[in-house]
Parts: sequence; C-alpha cells; structure tokens
Amino acid sequence: MNKSKSKIPNSYQVGWYDNGRRRSKTKYSLAQAREFKADIEHKLNMGMPSALLNVSWDALKKDYIDSKMADRRAPGTITEIKGMLKNFERLIGKPNSTQIIQADIDKYKKLRGAECKSGNTLNKDLANLKAFIRYFSVDRAYIRPRLVIKPIRATVKPVRPLSEEQISSLLHSLKLNNRRYYIRALLALCAGLDVGTIDAIGIRDIHF
Repeated sequence: MNKSKSKIPNSYQVGWYDNGRRRSKTKYSLAQAREFKADIEHKLNMGMPSALLNVSWDALKKDYIDSKMADRRAPGTITEIKGMLKNFERLIGKPNSTQIIQADIDKYKKLRGAECKSGNTLNKDLANLKAFIRYFSVDRAYIRPRLVIKPIRATVKPVRPLSEEQISSLLHSLKLNNRRYYIRALLALCAGLDVGTIDAIGIRDIHF
C-alpha cells in the first residue's frame, strides 16, 4: 500500500497478487485503503476470492432465510431472524453486501438498544445479526470479514410463571377489553416469542 500517483488528490493504492496476476485498487482515503488491505489479506489467507461480490440486501435476506428453512430451523427461530432483519432495514436501511461496514453495526446496536427494554432481547438480536454477517463473510465472499458484534452485559432476572388461574383470567380480560393485546398474549404464551419479536411481526409473516 502506498500513495497513489493518480489524479485523485490524497488517494492511496493497494496492490496484491492473485493467481500470479498483479492487481491494484485506488482508495480515496488512508482509512479506506487500510480497511481494503485488511480484507484482501484475510481473504487471500483463507483462500477466498479477493473481491467482494456486490449483492443486494433483498437477495441477501432471501438467501439467508431460505438456508435456515432448508436447515429445518424452528419456526420461532425463523421469526426471530425475520424480525432482526426487519429491524435492521428500519434503522439502517437496505445496504448492498459491499456497503455493510462496522459503523452500520455500531449504529444498529445503539439504536436497537434504545428500543429494547431488556438487554437479553438486544443480545438475541445481536446474536442473529452476527450469524447473518458470518454466513456471508466466511461461507460466502459477500460481506467484508472481521466485523465486530459484541453482546452487552445483561442481568438475567428470574422468571415467575403465571398459574393456570392467572393465565385464564388474563386471557379472558384481554379478549373482552383489548383484542389486539389478546393476540399478542396468545403469541407470547403459545409460541414463546418475546415482545420485540412480536412487535416486528407483520401480516406478511403469518402463513394461513
């Protein structure tokens, strides 16, 4: 990596050999050049293609969900993954595979953390995002590797289960007074989904 001699001011050039052929790429800043160099070194050491493939967000999402369904993951797990991806779109947007950078991960963690009442809910979201990023950076050369996604420290509070009488009373009251929360309570009790996942469910996610 050295200062580029191109007409672009203050640009840097990264050079490497791929299958005996000399290749190079000019970046606009030193930080971009260093990040690109780290990506190239990682991929060459792992025998991966040296150039990231540019794949749309919708294609990434479909590929990942299809792979998890092919692995016969539990319906609750698929719903959690869809919820995380929907939250990412809402908070960050729909970046292509080559556009996903560490700043996007950090921004999502901050914004999603402000929404989650429980640290455990945020950590579940981050774990699903980490698996998504790893799938496309290690198994496929779509997303740059070595993006850091760390969970937060969360205290686990003991769960106090409701008695049968309490559950019956709760459902009866909600059914009479608030049908919307009656459906939410049924999803929580029957499917074991958390509040964040239930909030992210849309009508398109329900298979009749």
